[in-house]
Amino acid sequence: SFISSRFHSFLKNMSSQRQLFIYASLLFILGCSYFFPALKFQAPFGRLTFIVLFAFLILNQCFTQQPIFTLSKFKFISKWGRYTYGLYLLHAIALLLTEYLFGLFLHEKPGVGRILLQGCTGFIISLFISYLSYTYYEGYFLKWKKKYTLVETI
Repeated sequence: SFISSRFHSFLKNMSSQRQLFIYASLLFILGCSYFFPALKFQAPFGRLTFIVLFAFLILNQCFTQQPIFTLSKFKFISKWGRYTYGLYLLHAIALLLTEYLFGLFLHEKPGVGRILLQGCTGFIISLFISYLSYTYYEGYFLKWKKKYTLVETI
């Protein structure tokens, strides 16, 4: 098994309070790392915390019997699930484009408001690009997948 039975049991039976504590702790560390640059731990801990947060989110959704929230209940997230491959591959292009455009048109020093606006804009552009990729590129190959997939029989 990919994860140990003790770790699986820990995830499966995690209380709401423990889940909330883990999410709050990770979000607090993430917030400190980005919004208090004087602490100088954004580079080593900001990205690591971000990765751990999303890893915990995925593990929590997959293995916890009663997660404090269930992403599958959000129709927007469920609908956009088919576009995640394009989102994974192409988000860097959208973020770089957004950073370039914001730098071109906004010459002020980046603050919290600009960082949030730039991140949200980059996310929306990422969604748009991944939608176009799925609709006009990936869909073509997915049709072929159905034609050439081998079905194993027992």
